[in-house]
Amino acid sequence: MRILHPSLVLFVALTGLGCLSCGLAQPRSSSSVPKPSTAESVSAILPASADDASSSSPALRPMTAPPEVLATTLQVPGGDRCVVRSAVVRDHNPPLHVRSQPLVSANNIVGTLQNDVTLKVAAEQPGWFQIQEPIEGWVAKQLVDYACSRKTKRLRLLSDRPQNVRDRFVGAGTHYYLISAKAGQTLTITKNQGRFPLVLSPTGQVLVSKADIDWRVSWTQQLLESGDYALEILSEENGYAYSLSISLSRGQR
Repeated sequence: MRILHPSLVLFVALTGLGCLSCGLAQPRSSSSVPKPSTAESVSAILPASADDASSSSPALRPMTAPPEVLATTLQVPGGDRCVVRSAVVRDHNPPLHVRSQPLVSANNIVGTLQNDVTLKVAAEQPGWFQIQEPIEGWVAKQLVDYACSRKTKRLRLLSDRPQNVRDRFVGAGTHYYLISAKAGQTLTITKNQGRFPLVLSPTGQVLVSKADIDWRVSWTQQLLESGDYALEILSEENGYAYSLSISLSRGQR
């Protein structure tokens, strides 16, 4: 057996320990550590689905702009108009015949109605009303009492000259009267019969409210805005006649 020299044994031992320490100190190559993909990076921040979001932390609500605050404007049907939605039977030779078509025929009578019965009107043709209640069919206009249920009319007021306004309701309804005025003018309304109207400014401000219409007799005010003022006359159920006197001053000079 060959015996190695002691100095040679020491050299080999020191060389081995040096290589071992080099291996431990050497950093790992960046290629050996897998990098997460872009999708994996995003998925680590955001939930993969709505279900994942609801199962972990509460989902963030999308930010929305605050609602726009719109100025109140007067909403009144434009142009003169009259719509009938209610009528009352006034047949001089009752009962009133209700027909399946808007024409007189011995074969199209679907029912009869006595006087003073209120009718719900759905549509009209020249000389005829189509009714929905209490019987569906057609009745002759000349055999019923009716008036505008919904009415819009523009008044042409002459300065400092009162104008009388008269009409009536048959059943429920709303009548609007539009008055074009300028800031500084004075509007005066006097009730002669019926109920006092609500008064609305061009921007929708209530100048005379619903709480005042049963007791108020007159109203006058210098106007602060230019535009269309509306007089709104209401009938909740039972019809009635009304009469108003309206005037508009020239205003300040």
